Amino acid sequence: MSMRHLRQRLRSIFAPIAPYSRHVCYAGAKRRSTMESEALSEILAIGETADVEFKRCGQQPERDTFESVCSFANTFGGSIFLGVEDDGAVSGVKADNLLAIKRNVVNVVNNPKLFDSPVAFEFERIDIEGKVVLRLWVPPSPNMHRFKGDIYERIEGSDVVVRSASRLAEICIRKQGLYTEQRVYKHVALSDLKVELLDSVRERAARKQPDHEWAHLGDEHRVVPVGNGRSRKYLPA
Repeated sequence: MSMRHLRQRLRSIFAPIAPYSRHVCYAGAKRRSTMESEALSEILAIGETADVEFKRCGQQPERDTFESVCSFANTFGGSIFLGVEDDGAVSGVKADNLLAIKRNVVNVVNNPKLFDSPVAFEFERIDIEGKVVLRLWVPPSPNMHRFKGDIYERIEGSDVVVRSASRLAEICIRKQGLYTEQRVYKHVALSDLKVELLDSVRERAARKQPDHEWAHLGDEHRVVPVGNGRSRKYLPA
């Protein structure tokens, strides 16, 4: 198999897609693709990259595992393979310890003293060479995340602490494009929208706050046209 084919296959596996999670909100969100042992073998042969990290794992993940979780969320997402050495050799994790490892990751990522804010992720068990590898998949996040007070980003195959204000600003600007609420769609007319959904929006707003102004607005006031002709845009009122 050529290197070009391997790269294409890796892109299909590690495309920046997100799970159905309350921590993720951006256009085109869908679940990560599942991985077979053959695909993992190809990844092991290539080694660590900008979206692949290998970690040995005993009774629980080591600290640097969570540095990678933070950096993937702040950059373009990626997969951490627990039970794999730095050189790609499979050491595996104990099958009867999988639940404890998962609980540890969940507890650490959702601990406000360690992570600000929590990171979305998914687990996947992969059986290979008679051993078990636990894949920890992290999608790119629209939020800025810190682990133990530090902001990490992924550069090539390393997790790097962001220290300069200019670099932090660049990351923030890039993340702005992940929010659907901040995206303006050109050449969209009111007839292209599902106006009937506005009734549901009004009902939810009224249930949450009876005197909410949306409860008394008509459809024509809920959406405001900006511009004219074919370049018209629609923004929330």
